[in-house]
Amino acid sequence: MGNIWFKKTSEPEPKPEEPKPSFDAKAVASALKIILLLTEMAPRLNHKILHPR
Repeated sequence: MGNIWFKKTSEPEPKPEEPKPSFDAKAVASALKIILLLTEMAPRLNHKILHPR
C-alpha cells in the first residue's frame, strides 16, 4: 500500500497536450518586422519611382 504514494510522485500526471502552433513565433515576429519596414519604406520608394529627379 505504501507503494502507491511513491508511484504518484515518480510518475507525473499526463498533461493534456496543447496544440502546438505550426509556425515559429520568432519567425512570425521577424516577418512582421520586415513587412512593417517595407510598408514604411514603400511610400518613399513609390515617390522615387514616380518622381525621379
